Amino acid sequence: MRTTASRASPPGARNAVLVAQAMTAAGAALEDVRRAALERLPPPPEGETGPATGLVPYSPAAKKILELTFREALRLGHNYVGTEHILLALVETEEPDGPLRGLGIERPAVEGAVSAALSRSAAGEV
Repeated sequence: MRTTASRASPPGARNAVLVAQAMTAAGAALEDVRRAALERLPPPPEGETGPATGLVPYSPAAKKILELTFREALRLGHNYVGTEHILLALVETEEPDGPLRGLGIERPAVEGAVSAALSRSAAGEV
């Protein structure tokens, strides 16, 4: 994805930290987020344990989230798509009984935390 934005992509490790900071700033414990996400995975194939590891086709909802991820990156003027854009798309489209909302994660708090973390990252403070 190419845009005229001047911001360079943050390194991957800082990107993951940014999303973790945004979720904790929104009031969720990371272990609770992990547990809620794992609960939503399809069951493992018969005879296997743990989450499904094979190819899981994209549902229409997943395709919509991917499209919104791209739009979030454009809206923020970024020339990359990162985990922060995925998080923003997820909280935008999640149903009221979704795992993130169930943990108290709401869009305004996430957006503010992402914005603050991006500012700190740009200033080299992460």
